[in-house]
Amino acid sequence: MKQESGHIDALTNFFGYAYGSKKIDEVLQRGGGHDTALLFQVDNWEGFCELAGDKAADFSLAKLSFLLTKLFHKTDIFVRIAPAAFLYTAMATWSLRIFKEDCSCCIRI
Repeated sequence: MKQESGHIDALTNFFGYAYGSKKIDEVLQRGGGHDTALLFQVDNWEGFCELAGDKAADFSLAKLSFLLTKLFHKTDIFVRIAPAAFLYTAMATWSLRIFKEDCSCCIRI
């Protein structure tokens, strides 16, 4: 999904909370009933920041957000909802073709 500038968290390149919640509301209003939402939260984030320092924590958060975007589809929505918490929403675009492409490395269909 193309993420408009001005609404993007600079560190993670995810939607900010206010704009992201608006985008998710738009998706839910369209219906479909097969959307998915996942919450990712880093445990003991404050302790990690104290131990590793702010620069290392920022680097780790940026790397984590990058890896999350590589695991999911480009049409999915990522929202940074707290310093170390992200909401992931997948729209109902499931098809057998997409399933086969996603699983081709692991499962022979």
